[in-house]
Amino acid sequence: MKKSIIALAAGTVLLGALSVPSLGFAEQTKTSANISSERSYTPKENAKMVRGIRGATVKESMKWMVPTSIFYRQGDYAGDIYLHKWIKKGKDEVYPIYQGLIYRK
Repeated sequence: MKKSIIALAAGTVLLGALSVPSLGFAEQTKTSANISSERSYTPKENAKMVRGIRGATVKESMKWMVPTSIFYRQGDYAGDIYLHKWIKKGKDEVYPIYQGLIYRK
């Protein structure tokens, strides 16, 4: 008899503990949509344009082997830059010029 009363009391406490937190969460407001940073995002601070980054000189017949984008790093900024144009260097040689936006880490 004593064991069944203890088991019944423990079950009641357990059931009560499971149902109480749901009331507490219902009263809280949702904050996931209201999160904002202290500092607003401005692209000028977090990105910069790089132009005129020169690639390696290759023969004109080998242009197809030169990548159209490369990863570029300058100080705290890094990102992919893309092939902008080809410059003719000699009789049969060219080199790529890359440009693009790189971002602060």
